[in-house]
Amino acid sequence: MDDLDLDAAARIERMLEARGWSLPELSRRSGISLSTLRSARKRGSRICLGSLKCICDAFGVTMAEFVAELEQ
Repeated sequence: MDDLDLDAAARIERMLEARGWSLPELSRRSGISLSTLRSARKRGSRICLGSLKCICDAFGVTMAEFVAELEQ
């Protein structure tokens, strides 16, 4: 797992906290299985672009906005 992967995982965690959402809530809103989200969180599994798009949609941000914050 490289630094960008770690930063993306940390960004998702911050976005969850900012909204007061649990991982099950993100799963419900994004349509991504809870087991997939848990795997990405615990084992550092990578999230495919399609799943990241669904996560961004659930949070109401574009992928460009998500990535732009990672680059700062």
